[in-house]
Amino acid sequence: ANNFSGLSEYLAGIDTDANILKTDIENLDVLFSGKESSSPIGLINSPKMNKLLDELSENYDYIIIDTPPVNIVTDALLMIDKVNGYILSARANYSNINALNSAIDSIKSVGGEVFGVVLTDANFKSYGKSKYKYPRGDYN
Repeated sequence: ANNFSGLSEYLAGIDTDANILKTDIENLDVLFSGKESSSPIGLINSPKMNKLLDELSENYDYIIIDTPPVNIVTDALLMIDKVNGYILSARANYSNINALNSAIDSIKSVGGEVFGVVLTDANFKSYGKSKYKYPRGDYN
């Protein structure tokens, strides 16, 4: 949660501007989610969301949408017709390999493509000593 007006306010019609913010990083802009919505699924599936993504795709080479975990809520899977694919995030020595494989299966079951997995919090000094197992490599 944040205090910035963002996507949810824009989609709900509270703001007339999507409030895309420039960052200090060249060619990286951010659109915050905004405050929590009582109907996130309704906003995700709204024609206004489709229009916004169409407009953004004219100005940006890549649009990355951060969603809740696939196995927790269905919001990420509802994006299937709005995205080219998914990049999953896993935390080293924390994320459950079965849950990760289940997320991959869920995405594939709705016709989605998994581009890959980003591994966070990896300690390369103990590489080879870790009990972390990698998920199946068949993302296509």
